[in-house]
Amino acid sequence: MKILFLYISLFGCCITLMAQDRKVNTVESNILFEQVVKALEQKRFIVRFNTMDYRSQRRKQLDNETNFLILKDDSIFYQYDDGRREYRLHGSEFYMVPDMSKGKVIDIKINKDKKGTYKLYMSTKGKARHSSYTIKIVLENGTNKCLATIKDYWGNHYYTGTLYPLYATTVMKAN
Repeated sequence: MKILFLYISLFGCCITLMAQDRKVNTVESNILFEQVVKALEQKRFIVRFNTMDYRSQRRKQLDNETNFLILKDDSIFYQYDDGRREYRLHGSEFYMVPDMSKGKVIDIKINKDKKGTYKLYMSTKGKARHSSYTIKIVLENGTNKCLATIKDYWGNHYYTGTLYPLYATTVMKAN
């Protein structure tokens, strides 16, 4: 009888701890969402990309340390690195470097819909030929997960990623 009482007590404690853990996680995610929205409105954030879809090809997993987009005021930096370092073509070896693009934001708009989803639209202009692109970022309500569409000269790139305030994370820029 004592053992049954002990099991029931432990089960009750576990349920209570799980409920408290959910409350803490909810509070933490709400605080993070508020920080991310503030960073979005201040135009000072980093989007670290986790996956990419390009031209209806299959989804590719990315290293979010080397695949990202940084917006700081009116300057933007975009880096895509698919992880390939070398490939061979007709017996010759080539070494790949990450695609990088720096530019200035020409136009930026932020909208919030009825569900609380934030959408950011911006156009950029780079110095190099074919370096202008448009970006759409959709931030899911209550989280820092986002979807990003980058449209450039070569086509549309669809990313899933995580949005952070500029001061909250770091990334690895290629030389």
